[in-house]
Amino acid sequence: MDNDFDALHSEAFIETGFWGRKGAGCVVFALSTGKLLLAHRSDLVLEPNTWGTWGGAIDPKEDPKKAALRELSEETGIGAADHNRVIESYVFNSPDGGFRYHNFIVVVDEEFEPDLNWESQGSDWVAPDDLPADLHPGLAAFMSSDIAQQQLSALVAESNGLNGVAKGGEEVDQPLSAVERFKMTLLAIDEELKQEQPRPSSLPRLGR
Repeated sequence: MDNDFDALHSEAFIETGFWGRKGAGCVVFALSTGKLLLAHRSDLVLEPNTWGTWGGAIDPKEDPKKAALRELSEETGIGAADHNRVIESYVFNSPDGGFRYHNFIVVVDEEFEPDLNWESQGSDWVAPDDLPADLHPGLAAFMSSDIAQQQLSALVAESNGLNGVAKGGEEVDQPLSAVERFKMTLLAIDEELKQEQPRPSSLPRLGR
């Protein structure tokens, strides 16, 4: 069946210059670090040696989100159980209307080491404001879109809040958890009990 789909995608490429008539892909955002996981494309794909999203053509009767997550799983090994959430983002439409690409942001709690397939020669976790120079045109369009910038700014703010970082990059105090508050209460009670214990009376000196 994949060979049949490849034939359809190849036919579209001849007509439009894009692999398939519709595509979907994603970047991965780690809440623990506020960084994005990008794919360094191999020599075996279009636009080789550029940095791009994890994605590909949408198969017939496949919805964009399912296609993006399928491609992510094929190209990194990460499954649905590893996602914190999936955010629908920028949609690219070619000027002639012959191709559409749906972008998503897959949020995970922690960075991970992807299990790459032949489509990528490498990967890297990078800050949204410190992207590599050689971006795939699709990723460049995605990152410069208003919706992606708004969504990523919100995610960076969420990441900073979780990790105790203020807007200026300085660490901020985090609210204590219920367990920590309970421990502090116990320590305070213990200290009060120690202070309330009666001191032993002084004994008179015995003379000779």
